[in-house]
Amino acid sequence: MALILINKMPMVIKMSHVFIDAFSSLKKNKINVCLMRDDPKLIEHVCEIDILINPCDKRTSLAVLDNLGWEILDIGIFIPHKISLFVYDNGIFYKLDVHYKVIDYSIIYMDNESFFNDAICTKFPFTIPSNECFFLHIIIHTILGKTKLGNKYIHRIEKIVRDGFDKKWVFQQAKKYGIFDLLRDCLTNPIAILSSPQKIAKLKRKIKIRLLMANPRNLIRFSFNFLFRYFAIIIGLRRGFSIALIGPDGAGKTTFSNALQSCLHHLEIPSRIVYMGPWEYPILPTTKFLRYLGADPKDHIPQADTSYAKMVKGIIKRYLYYFNVPLEIWARYIFKVLPRIMMRRVVVYDRYVLDMEIGYYNENIINSRWLRKFITFICPKPKFGILLVNDPEIIWERKKEYPLELIKESMGRYQLLAERHQLHIIKTSKEPDELIRDFMNKNWRAFIMGRREGVLRLP
Repeated sequence: MALILINKMPMVIKMSHVFIDAFSSLKKNKINVCLMRDDPKLIEHVCEIDILINPCDKRTSLAVLDNLGWEILDIGIFIPHKISLFVYDNGIFYKLDVHYKVIDYSIIYMDNESFFNDAICTKFPFTIPSNECFFLHIIIHTILGKTKLGNKYIHRIEKIVRDGFDKKWVFQQAKKYGIFDLLRDCLTNPIAILSSPQKIAKLKRKIKIRLLMANPRNLIRFSFNFLFRYFAIIIGLRRGFSIALIGPDGAGKTTFSNALQSCLHHLEIPSRIVYMGPWEYPILPTTKFLRYLGADPKDHIPQADTSYAKMVKGIIKRYLYYFNVPLEIWARYIFKVLPRIMMRRVVVYDRYVLDMEIGYYNENIINSRWLRKFITFICPKPKFGILLVNDPEIIWERKKEYPLELIKESMGRYQLLAERHQLHIIKTSKEPDELIRDFMNKNWRAFIMGRREGVLRLP
């Protein structure tokens, strides 16, 4: 079911023709496409579809989909014989899972011929599996990968049981993979058993072990992926990325970051907001101690004009502050950001160390410009840097603790910062959902590339 954020609430909308265009192009290139689980009558109301294509057509099918603008996310490292592709259209991500084998969690449990030989033709440019094939596939797919039978399958399963099906064919297929005795009750009473998470949990372990023991290739493939999954996370073969939001207080960072996180959640992209600014929420003892001493980077040192000792102490504390900032930022990155990136999540930075180049909060700073630029240079870089701006008068109405003239001045410095660091500039004069939709329209391919598996990327 497709989801789009309208006033922060999910809403069902009608899909465009992206899937039909893809399947039509595949058919023109003489590639047989079989819809694995979805109802063809609802093809215009879904944003995720699983299809089966013969392995010999893999290269051609990927070339066809690439020409249509689809981007590959999962290239089959973690789940062999399956590739996931995405395309973004009209504010919605569409996902296409292309299977070249009937596989779940590296375990093959049916053959392609059972899908294609008796496939049913439709008015669309694809076929659907026969009732018997669909029946067996949904049962095993649910047991291996779900906690209970999906609601969208119940009606067709009930109809198949009610109208009758070729039990001999289903039993032979189950026997072929050595799991007939385990599925005997499920094949005769599927709804009752597959609606119980407890019964599925009991079957899952037994069937998985049986499929692994009955087929040495399944065992090798599953064992390799079990070990490789942890190794691949360590070396960065399946990573997420970070997005930094900066701007003056009152520009709408909190509202924008919350809306962005909600959007990512509905797109099934795990995310987390982490404060990465140079001013608040310290985690290192040294940072907390320097705050206790009153260390800051401001130009003015209290009583420095009357006391030489005060001036010296102020300068020492200032440079201790500067020396500590990259340590604090790297500590946050290592302990709060990197573990989540390694888990393939998107981390949204609430502020970023680039604010140091602007000044102290909104206050301008003249001292140590070269040092502040060097600090931002050595700190970990986000994939996206976004500057949120608005009219100074609107920002002042939201945050009146700073004078309007100071906000105007800081806005000018932020604009120069955006040009220097090539930040995306977003004016928060529209609704947050509309701003995010515009941003995703321009940058969705970079989102996919940032999470694509199989590309070694160091932290």
